[in-house]
Amino acid sequence: MAAARSRGMPIWTADQWLDYVLNRDAARIQDVQWDETSGRLSFAFVSTPTLSFSHTLWLPQRFGTWEVREARVDGQLVPLMPQTLRGIPGVFLLLSPGSYGLEVSFGGQTPTPSPSPSVIPTSTPTSSPTPTGTPSPTPTFTPQPSPTPTATPSPRPSPTPTLPPVAWIQGSGGWSPASPVAGEPVTLTLILTNTGPTEARGLNVRSVLPPFATTRTCSPSPCQIEAAALSWWIDRLLPGQARILTGALDLQPEALGEFAVPTEVSSTETVLQGETRFTTTASITALVDLILSGQVEPNPVIAGQPITFTVVLENTGPSTARTVQLEASWPPSLTLETCAPPCANMSGTRWDLDALSPGGQTVFRIGLRVDPDFTGIARLNVQARSATTETDPHTNSKQFDLQVLTRFRYRVFMPMILHTGPP
Repeated sequence: MAAARSRGMPIWTADQWLDYVLNRDAARIQDVQWDETSGRLSFAFVSTPTLSFSHTLWLPQRFGTWEVREARVDGQLVPLMPQTLRGIPGVFLLLSPGSYGLEVSFGGQTPTPSPSPSVIPTSTPTSSPTPTGTPSPTPTFTPQPSPTPTATPSPRPSPTPTLPPVAWIQGSGGWSPASPVAGEPVTLTLILTNTGPTEARGLNVRSVLPPFATTRTCSPSPCQIEAAALSWWIDRLLPGQARILTGALDLQPEALGEFAVPTEVSSTETVLQGETRFTTTASITALVDLILSGQVEPNPVIAGQPITFTVVLENTGPSTARTVQLEASWPPSLTLETCAPPCANMSGTRWDLDALSPGGQTVFRIGLRVDPDFTGIARLNVQARSATTETDPHTNSKQFDLQVLTRFRYRVFMPMILHTGPP
């Protein structure tokens, strides 16, 4: 691994290699056209927009006597980064997944002066009569020099912008606890590793939160807490260096299902490749603790008299209890007269609640009348159920004993005095 890192080679897991192969096989180059007159190469690049990898497109720097000058993607000038591949000089450019029209302009190379075939007049020399008299300028045949090749001025290419360095980022995330509980705090931990070959500068890391999660704190600084997101800034990340980012979140008690937080890593100074987009997921667990309390008044009671049975149902959390059901039952010696809130009258009575928030409680009142002929102990039972997991099932049921007295329990005896002797 050290040797690979020293050569600037990214170290990938099997999943990363699979992702790379899928991205590579999904890319296509089509509609290739070459205009030899203008030295312009045009083609279409197509890949699946949902893939995570960016594409590196390599072009030979020279093609015959042509040399790459500039490249445009959908009409926009893009930077070209020189790279020699298998001994062949070339340039490459970066493309995100999607569909693009590319146009690469080539220009003629500046020729190196070298002997070139030139047109030399050929004539057979013949003797000329010797001139007499006043010498006059004899036209001397001066061979015209062969046309010297001159570089045809070609349009000066636009200045190539300074190319940013490229860094491969490996991102991952996790939760603590691993199974977050609705209504309780949870910690999001992100790990960013720069696998090289160059340092990454000016990193912006942003995680988007679902509506049922809010942020309390984040670290390290600088970080920013937004209404539905969490952001960090990293000035620089050297090759082989990792940075740990954390955020303390609160889950609302009614949170349900999957907890997914997508994260994106971007930079304005460095070209980033690798896992710059990843999602940290977990399944949310809901836990409740239903507690019953209440009383029967009056107790004891005279047979034939009415009583009020009061039941209090409380959810001590931490999550919202869903599909709550409360059932109360009593012996035949007691007859139902009223209940509030309105209840379903069966052998006992029942209430159905859609939800009960943590810390919330509901009061139920049942009006009963005792059978005039009954005396003794009447036992009333009440039980609560919920579709949400119970932390302590022993607290969601309770029984109450009512003492019923006969209506003729108290009798008055008149004293009598008998006299047997004389007055």
